[in-house]
Amino acid sequence: MPVYSAAFKARVVKRLVGPQAVSAAVRAVFGERVPIQRCQGHKCEKVVSYLPQTWQALWRRKL
Repeated sequence: MPVYSAAFKARVVKRLVGPQAVSAAVRAVFGERVPIQRCQGHKCEKVVSYLPQTWQALWRRKL
């Protein structure tokens, strides 16, 4: 087992900000069962960006 894998075996990756390649790299190092959570702020912005322009300010305040 590689040293970096053994050293980080007990740690949990909580949040990732970035492309799917980052998730793939984390899974390659830590295994398939590592929990990955997307940053809530970025997720909210992504959801709001799909709304009509007139609704975006309202939903940014609510979220």
